[in-house]
Amino acid sequence: MMMMEACHPALHNFTNFLKYGKSSNDCMFSNLGKIDIPHQYQHFEVESIFSPSVMGPLGNTTTMIVSTYRNQMDFTFVASEGYVPFVEAEAIKEKMISILKSQVEQPVEILNATA
Repeated sequence: MMMMEACHPALHNFTNFLKYGKSSNDCMFSNLGKIDIPHQYQHFEVESIFSPSVMGPLGNTTTMIVSTYRNQMDFTFVASEGYVPFVEAEAIKEKMISILKSQVEQPVEILNATA
C-alpha cells in the first residue's frame, strides 16, 4: 500500500483512463490468494477478512475477486446492471457456488451469499 502513495500524482490520468478507455476484457478475475495475517493478537482475534470490492474499467465493470483467510474462501462478484442484468448476476452467483461446492470434499457453508 505504501508503494501506491508514490502514484498519487498519476491519479488524475488513471481516472481518465478508467472513464474513457476502452475495456479490453469481458471479466476481470483477481485471486488475492491466501491472506497471511495472524488471526490472534494480544487482546483480540480476527475472525474474517472479506475480499475488497473493486471498480475496474468503467466500461465493463464485471469483476470476480477471491481471497482465502483461515482456510475460508471469500468470493466477490461485482457487475454493472448495464452489462449483467440482476437476474443473470444471480444465475452466475448460483453457478459459481455450485462449481465451488462440487470441487470440495467436505460440505461448504455459504455466508452472506448475495449478488
